[in-house]
Amino acid sequence: MEVTIEKISEHHTPAENMKMSRVFLVLGLVLIMEFYSDAQPEAPNPEDCCFKFFTGSIPAKNIQNVKKTGSHCPQQGFIVTTPKFSGLCVREISVPGQ
Repeated sequence: MEVTIEKISEHHTPAENMKMSRVFLVLGLVLIMEFYSDAQPEAPNPEDCCFKFFTGSIPAKNIQNVKKTGSHCPQQGFIVTTPKFSGLCVREISVPGQ
């Protein structure tokens, strides 16, 4: 009985090299995105900013919460929460009689 042992090639074909390159490229991009996402909590949150403002009046009894927009926002204002609206932007808050 004769046994032949074939040596497994240690070299990859060009197609295999391209697949490996793609895998390493994707892994590299994932790592870069991970580092970038760690920096995001310091970035301005556009949800804390107002871009369109409500010009009507809101009865004081309907106001549940008022939050000033962040200093990083291009336009300053207030974000008002009412029973109907969770993020109503207004330019100013005025209390009658003051």
